[in-house]
Amino acid sequence: MKPLRPHLGVQMQDFLDRHNHIFSAGKDAPDEVWTNDLYQVFVYKGDKVPHGMGHLEITWLSIKRNDRNPIHDWRDLQSIKNQVTNREFDAVEIYPRESRLVDEANQFHLWVFTGGDFLPIGFKSRSVLKSDDKMMEGAKQR
Repeated sequence: MKPLRPHLGVQMQDFLDRHNHIFSAGKDAPDEVWTNDLYQVFVYKGDKVPHGMGHLEITWLSIKRNDRNPIHDWRDLQSIKNQVTNREFDAVEIYPRESRLVDEANQFHLWVFTGGDFLPIGFKSRSVLKSDDKMMEGAKQR
């Protein structure tokens, strides 16, 4: 995956103009747009982020492939979060109750805690195996 690049200034306005049909249909224009050879990321901040978590600062990343095929490569999503926000921010992908389900496209959403808040779920320390590390029998790593 090539690095993501932000659309800035005139480039951002040109992007929004080309995609005006999306935003004129009642959807908020993103605060930022990042793209590369595989992905398009819309970044929403502040009041554009639907959450009921009070004081927490959350950034919403809406991610889709350029070819509109499904994604679920965890490493790509981790890299996107790191490139667009910060390596040390936690993010979550929500699998909601059916009454809150939104499934209109091959589009995926990360909710990034950009205020630096630590999420009290998940592992407490880093553990990453590389391809040349000895793994448990039957385990597989790229």
